[in-house]
Amino acid sequence: MALWIDDLQSFLNISAKMSRFQIIETCSMILEDFYALNLADVRLVMTRAKKGQYGALYGRLDGQIVYQWFAEYFDERCAECGRTADAEAKVRDSQLAAMSPEQKKKILELWSKQKKSQK
Repeated sequence: MALWIDDLQSFLNISAKMSRFQIIETCSMILEDFYALNLADVRLVMTRAKKGQYGALYGRLDGQIVYQWFAEYFDERCAECGRTADAEAKVRDSQLAAMSPEQKKKILELWSKQKKSQK
């Protein structure tokens, strides 16, 4: 992550650059608070920053700015996961509602047999 921040500073031609200590501290805070994010998420945040999706930087970059990008992305990601889970639940509910009582009984019997065979 530190290398991505270094790359970002070069890419954006930042004049007031973060020190090595600031970069390490920022990375530590991000990893501590947003531990569920993976490398693809980090790359996406940095790419969005390069494209200006988090706003203009005006030649300055600091830990609060970078941290805020991750906070915004994490909120967005969590909201999307919630929407996906809700949509999947609606599909399951509609499928169950469309089943006859006999079909539901068969599924429960098969599920019960499967559980017993796993023991």
